[in-house]
Formats: sequence, structure tokens, C-alpha cells
Amino acid sequence: MRRRTPATTIAAAVLALAAAPAAAPAQTIEESLAAFGPENGALYIAPLTRGLGADLATGLFQGAMTLDVLRFELGVTAAGAPLSESTHGRFQPVLPSSIAVPELGGAVFSNPYAVGGDGTSATVVGEGEGAVLSPRGEFRTALLGAGENPDDFAIVFPDGFDVPVAPHAALHGALGLPAGFQVTVRWLPSFTPDDDLGEIDGFGFAAQAEVTRWFRAPEFLHLAVAGGRQEFNVGRYLDLEVWQFAALGSATFGPLELWTALRGGDGRADVEWDATGPGGTVVEIRVRDEEIDASGVTLGTSLRLGPMRLSGAWSPGDFDTFSAGLAAGMF
Repeated sequence: MRRRTPATTIAAAVLALAAAPAAAPAQTIEESLAAFGPENGALYIAPLTRGLGADLATGLFQGAMTLDVLRFELGVTAAGAPLSESTHGRFQPVLPSSIAVPELGGAVFSNPYAVGGDGTSATVVGEGEGAVLSPRGEFRTALLGAGENPDDFAIVFPDGFDVPVAPHAALHGALGLPAGFQVTVRWLPSFTPDDDLGEIDGFGFAAQAEVTRWFRAPEFLHLAVAGGRQEFNVGRYLDLEVWQFAALGSATFGPLELWTALRGGDGRADVEWDATGPGGTVVEIRVRDEEIDASGVTLGTSLRLGPMRLSGAWSPGDFDTFSAGLAAGMF
């Protein structure tokens, strides 16, 4: 009987129970899960980790204007990358080419599994149940002949959790420095929503220079360069980091700033989880250095009202990411 894990969005990201793919020497089922689970695990979690990466990339910069010397602001920014079932909800499992089965005297079987249903499985953000890999062909016949139940050797992929958006939020503080420079720190205070999940936290920093302060330019025009790094961690299960740099430009109309950023950079996600395979086999599934593309374009606006500043931004792309912020300070 299929077990349903509680639908916690971040917890879902690390449930990378997967099957063995690709051409390789014959292996036992346990070896297959341990050695090749990351490939299916990466396909399973990719929409959420990449959506979170898009959140981090979109929320780091707030415009091209930098603060004057010793001016500061403190605020909060929330970001979200909408996820759709048609684009992010399904993936095609990679199957083992062969396995050796100790219960059958170490016999080797080629192409031992078939995927049920439509041949796809839910990603962590998708809807419905995960795929079931069932013994097929000679493997199934041999199991029946030995009095084994083929269902005991099935591999059940994790269900989807119907996640509509990859969310992220962080506090931030910024300080203006001489010559048009500004430093920004972002952090997510650590908290533990669940003892099994562990501690969730995040940290990031950025440096920005408004180059139009270095030469005579129209008063409404602001050009800047910036770079920074951010990370987001979930217990021992998820470590996500993004490095990026950007060229920013904006036009100001009184308290209103309209800005754009051309971003470059990349990131990585590391995920690990203890998964249960056929016959109760427990193996550690590890997904290492899952690549995240942090490049793209961001369009944003900022409105300063006395000691308050409201901001919003949109980054189009594979993940159309939106962010909104509220800050207070001495501008």
C-alpha cells in the first residue's frame, strides 16, 4: 500500500526516492538505488530547487540607486516562482538497464522494470501519485517461479505535493558607503518547523556601486554594477546557494524609480535523504551539485514615501518570478 508523506512544501523537496537508470554493470537493487537514485532524484526535485534559486536571484537587488553615505534601510522581501503542472509537474523516470537479484541466486536480468501508467512520474511540485516500477519479462517470471511476490520488488516513486509556487522570504539591511557604494545583507532567521525536518535558515550579501556618481550624468539616470551570494538551508536535507552579478539601470521620477537588471551567475543545490526501497532496503539518496541558472533579466519599481520604501520586481523566464518588499530607514 502506498504511503503518503505529509505535504510540507520544503520537506517535499528532499524526498528523492528514485530508481536506477542508465547503462551500467549489473547491480543489486540496493546498489542500483544507492548509485543511481540521484539521477531520478534530481529530476524529481529540480522544479522546486530551481524555483527557489529564481527567488533568490530576483530578490537580491532592489534598484540601481544606492544609499547616500551612512544612510540605511531595514526591510523584508518575499518572492515566489509560480509552478505549473504542464511545465513542472511530471518527469520521465530513468530505468535500470540490469540488476542482480540475491533472492534469485544473484541472477542478472536486463531491462527488469517497466513504468506503469503513462510512463511519467510526479515531480515534487506536481499533482497525483508517483510512478510504480514493476518487475517485467524474465525478471517477473523468475520471481514467480521462485515463489516470490513481484509486488515486493516494485519501486514506488514519491507522490507530488501539488505545490503552486516556490516561496522564499528574507529580512535585509543595507548601508550606504562613500563613492556611491552600498552593502546589503539578507538573512532568514533560523527556525525549526518540525523536528524531523530540522532547522531552516538562510544568509546572503551583496555589494553595489552606482557608477553614475563617478561622472556627470542626467539627474534622473542611474547606472550600477553589483554582485552577491546567497544560501538557503533545510536541515541536513537541502543546501542551496546562488552566486550572481548584475548591471543595473534606472530612471527616477520624483520618489518613483523604474529599474532593470541584467543578471549573470549560477548556483547549486545539494540534497540527501534516506529512502526505503524494495524489501525494506534503506539507502541514502544524494543529489549533488544540481545546477541552477541565476542569469536573466529583472524589471522592477521602487517607491519612496518618507521613511518607507515599497518595491516590486519581476523576472521572466522558465520561472516567472515575482518579489515584493517593504523597508524603512534613512534614505
